[in-house]
Amino acid sequence: MIVLKSPEEIAVMRKASRIVAEVLDEVVAAVRPGVTTDELDRMAEKLTLQKGARPAFKGYKPHDVVYPKSLCVSVNHEIVHGIPSA
Repeated sequence: MIVLKSPEEIAVMRKASRIVAEVLDEVVAAVRPGVTTDELDRMAEKLTLQKGARPAFKGYKPHDVVYPKSLCVSVNHEIVHGIPSA
């Protein structure tokens, strides 16, 4: 089955996508040697909240485990869905 989105739903998706793009652009600009994934996570969460959104990953509960962070990253793609750390 193909589900079509209404113009209103598309507008909400567009707004959310813009926020994600803006936040990720700022986070990527902050990446440099010595900056931890935890610092980037805190930055992403702060920026997301300032833009009136909420981080989608934070608090996500797959299989009775609560995801504790806003980003899902690791250094040099060492693992998929890495939890940011100091």
